[in-house]
Amino acid sequence: MKIFLDSADLEEIKKYLPIIDGVTTNPTLIKRASTKINMKMENYIDAICAIVPEVSLEVVSTEPKEMIKQAKFLFKKFGNIAIKVPVNYIDVIRILSDEKIMVNATLAFSVEQVILATKAGAKYTSIFIGRLADEKKDWLQVIKDSIHILKDTNTKLIVASIRNEDQFRLIALENPDVITVPPKILEGILNHYKTLEGIRRFSKDTTQKYEAIFK
Repeated sequence: MKIFLDSADLEEIKKYLPIIDGVTTNPTLIKRASTKINMKMENYIDAICAIVPEVSLEVVSTEPKEMIKQAKFLFKKFGNIAIKVPVNYIDVIRILSDEKIMVNATLAFSVEQVILATKAGAKYTSIFIGRLADEKKDWLQVIKDSIHILKDTNTKLIVASIRNEDQFRLIALENPDVITVPPKILEGILNHYKTLEGIRRFSKDTTQKYEAIFK
């Protein structure tokens, strides 16, 4: 199972490089992050691609011909990336896939959509479970069924829109191809309150006894 970071912030990406395998992002996040450090968006994307092996970038148009044009531009300019296309644009997914451009069919909410995205040739399908959970749907069963459907295909499942650490754990137990996680959730997992408590206690108990060793 791979872990992607759902972020466009270079500092966050660098921070979590030891544990992430890729990044999922969107134009809004990239614009916000690049503006913060006064860098052109294309240079900012280059900087992300230079340090992360797998990146998903999103087209901004909702008109099929323009989506294809934008996807080709992004793929040519930034190399081995996946282009995020909403799952219902199966014609766009098929055209890009036939041209060997990796597609991340995004905004999927059902097993049925996963099936059709796979038939259209998507390299990845991103299923958004947070909104399913908000509506009290059985989101975990959707993941299980999607994993079952995709096991003998070339399409990989990305589980996205994770709301909390409990969801992360339950998803990880199903061992999907990829979980894409917001930085705040990784931060919460790493900084368990008992871990922080242990650090404080260890520091208090040992500082005076051991500090002389380092002088």
